[in-house]
Amino acid sequence: MRASLKTVISDITSLSNLDSEHSSQRTYTTKRGTTSTMRTAKVGKSRPGPPTPSNSTESDYPESENQTSPANLISDKAAPGPAPEQGAVAVARVDELQAENTALRAQVADLQAEVTDLKHDVAELLDENENMGRIIDADDRLKAALAEVARHMALAENAERTLAARSNEFNDRARNVADWKNRAEKGQKLL
Repeated sequence: MRASLKTVISDITSLSNLDSEHSSQRTYTTKRGTTSTMRTAKVGKSRPGPPTPSNSTESDYPESENQTSPANLISDKAAPGPAPEQGAVAVARVDELQAENTALRAQVADLQAEVTDLKHDVAELLDENENMGRIIDADDRLKAALAEVARHMALAENAERTLAARSNEFNDRARNVADWKNRAEKGQKLL
């Protein structure tokens, strides 16, 4: 969690008020257990009136292995300037943030490439799905056509059976006619 500039100034001012000698440097122990020194002669002097106190805790400051004090977050207007080791810490923090920024930009580029690939894959899947839909529609039409062919074949078989039955009936009648004709001719000869 990052503390605001106002909170940091308030904390430093309250620390300097505890020092009865008001020395220009203050030695303190960081949360990592290292001892560090900061200049406090001009802390709080650039603002009129006392800053508002805050209930900040150690967790209000960003966690970084290179950060040695809350004074690293104070702007040049509020403090006389960073001590040499604080400047090195600030430069190291900036380098760390730039490296992190570069890594994040690379991740964003990778993710954008993945999104592009996914869009391409989705487009291919949609095309494939459309083709599959056409195949299914064609399959449905083919099934309907095959059903129609089967119906017509059944009608043709029925017509064939009817034709065979009528042919047999016709042949029987033709034989009967021929038989009656022969009888008629024999009957005429006898008369």
